[in-house]
Amino acid sequence: MAPNLAATFDGVGNLLDKLLGVINWDDYLFEAVNQLSDEPIPREFLPKPPASSNTGWYPFKNKEELSNPYVNPHLDFYPEETHGFNVYKSSQSKKWLKDLPHDLRVQMIEQNNKHYYIFEPTLLRNGHIVIPVFFYHNGPNLMAKCAVPRITYTESPPTIVIQMPLDPSFDLHALKSLNVVDFDQIYDEIKISGLSIGQLCSHQIWG
Repeated sequence: MAPNLAATFDGVGNLLDKLLGVINWDDYLFEAVNQLSDEPIPREFLPKPPASSNTGWYPFKNKEELSNPYVNPHLDFYPEETHGFNVYKSSQSKKWLKDLPHDLRVQMIEQNNKHYYIFEPTLLRNGHIVIPVFFYHNGPNLMAKCAVPRITYTESPPTIVIQMPLDPSFDLHALKSLNVVDFDQIYDEIKISGLSIGQLCSHQIWG
């Protein structure tokens, strides 16, 4: 279970549960297109599909279409940091990389058969705990912009308070750029003094 974030991000931990239901792609695509556009887009810009094709996987016919070998190579699932060079596709846009709100940006990456989510504490191979905020490509590498949380321990009863900047921007100096190959343990695996970090922090992150 993901931790809830206080203040601005209250309830983000329930995002996965929401995504397990049927997605209204008309509303989602309209919001996403507006986020990526420099000018407001009228709702009529996205035509309604015929009722027979109006499934939870619209605009794709079904979920298998994502793995279609003719389709999948042409899909970008992560924004790309180009440093201003050789920009030729929308996944390289500043808006996708830096400006999307937390609920529209990339939520999860897979590394070593584990799923790492934004705004969930992650244990690195060096033993440090970070909190991914953005996932993106930098050249061939899949990267994460991570907050280094402030963790306060209390022994009796055993609790911790996790603090990080709320709604940090991509270019915030306090965020660290890390290759996801350095990730070691997901949120549910991290233990401190034999207790799960989720129990200790009561699934809360504070600003």
